[in-house]
Amino acid sequence: MTFVITDECIKARMCVGVWPVYCIYDAGHHFIINPDECIDCTLCNAACPVDAIHPNFQLPEEMKHSKTKAAEFDYSRMEPGKLNV
Repeated sequence: MTFVITDECIKARMCVGVWPVYCIYDAGHHFIINPDECIDCTLCNAACPVDAIHPNFQLPEEMKHSKTKAAEFDYSRMEPGKLNV
């Protein structure tokens, strides 16, 4: 299981820095979690003030595109944890 940040993300940064590994990236309009780096610690999910982070198996149907976006995002363009906010 990995976690997925959905379009509801407001980039409040509460999730930034709570995780033991760098797996959250700045995707422009919201943050995104690299599914290959996520260790399922659940800390980002608990810290999100707008409930924009979900386990990938509990994504509401209307948010499934966020899982695809995370899987297809080009993470090589930046270093993990480098957020443009």
